[in-house]
Amino acid sequence: MGQHEVGQNKKGNEAHKYSPGRGPPVDQKCEFCAGTFRIAGPFYNGVIHNSDFLDVILRIVAKSSKTEFASYDRMVGMLSVISEEIQDIPFYYSIPQLNNVLRASTAPQETMMYIFLTNLSSAILNAGYRVSETHMNQYCLKTDAPMRFIWDVLKQWSKENHPITEKNLKSDSPAYKIHHMKQE
Repeated sequence: MGQHEVGQNKKGNEAHKYSPGRGPPVDQKCEFCAGTFRIAGPFYNGVIHNSDFLDVILRIVAKSSKTEFASYDRMVGMLSVISEEIQDIPFYYSIPQLNNVLRASTAPQETMMYIFLTNLSSAILNAGYRVSETHMNQYCLKTDAPMRFIWDVLKQWSKENHPITEKNLKSDSPAYKIHHMKQE
């Protein structure tokens, strides 16, 4: 996170200077909930999958029989998800965590969650953004859609399917502030 510089002091000896890291200029507060930011990292920002290698492995596994590998279905599924994952976006959104911030209900059953994620992905694609699943978690999505758009879609879904009780939200909570920001 910090910076390390090696130089010389006044006597000509090697000197080490440590200073805090610098980041991109951002406001002091989150534009959605007015909360403070947390510093995280470091993170790897490069491509994490070798597409050619994935294609070769997927072909090898697909040519084999289910009796050859006990985990054949899982291997094909995981390799397929990885090969379809957006590569140039390093982070993903945990939809249950975002719904938790909104104090919105997350679809309780796996089938309902799948339908919800499909509808969310469809809304993102129809708005002209890219979206994919991530191999990290079945309830997470990678997208280049702006955060405001994600909040708007989640708020709309909540209103239509599982309305929140406004009186239960504190006026200084992130949920209240996000629910009351204007939709774009």
